[in-house]
Amino acid sequence: MAKIFYVTENTPDYAQCHFFKTEKEALEYGISQLPQFDMFGEPANDEEADGEEWYTGASLTFKKGILFSQEQGSVYVQAMDEDAAREYVVEDAGEYGAAMFFDGFKKGMYGYLGNGVDGRGFKWDWDGDDINENINIGGMGPVVLPMDGGVGSGDVPAGKGDAEEEYKKERMKHLKSFESFINKFNENAEVSLNEDRERQLVEFRDFLAELNDNKLAIEKSIGGLNDRKAEILSKQIMDLFNTLYKLYK
Repeated sequence: MAKIFYVTENTPDYAQCHFFKTEKEALEYGISQLPQFDMFGEPANDEEADGEEWYTGASLTFKKGILFSQEQGSVYVQAMDEDAAREYVVEDAGEYGAAMFFDGFKKGMYGYLGNGVDGRGFKWDWDGDDINENINIGGMGPVVLPMDGGVGSGDVPAGKGDAEEEYKKERMKHLKSFESFINKFNENAEVSLNEDRERQLVEFRDFLAELNDNKLAIEKSIGGLNDRKAEILSKQIMDLFNTLYKLYK
């Protein structure tokens, strides 16, 4: 049996869940989203801003799998083996529900259910009609930012060859490395920060210099993102800043 902690965000348009190894990590994430967040309290939102995002924290002990679902406006995180989960989504979640199945805990694991699915570490999802296997079991993989006709996440690549395409690919590398850098920093956040502090800060300074050299290309690409991809990137950047705070404090 394994125990994990998680924070859910439920809205009329989408739901998401972030999973953590420790209660401290979960609490820190919850507070970063909502200052008055209480890990095991009642669902909370930003009342002053009339926020529609409701946050809840809890723990889960599981053996073989985790099913995260949104059904009729409510969010559920349940310990469940895969066979039972496949039956549940068809029989109980049904055509008006959505769900994601995780076959174990992986660092950085999360799930998003809304206009499509997004996440890391999930094995398959239920969209109300079908069970869709996740080709990359480790998650959706890095979000690739589209640039002036370049290939973004979910896009079908065009033909190769001419000089303009090669130039676009070269510019795209900086955005891919941006995503990779953010993921690397976030994934290593809890591992011996004091031991790696100097090395990580040097890496960060070098990377900032590279970003500055390609500032215009990156700004142009981010400006062209749709709302969902922009939201994903902003959350990753926020996680990065939280990590840097831990390094500097």
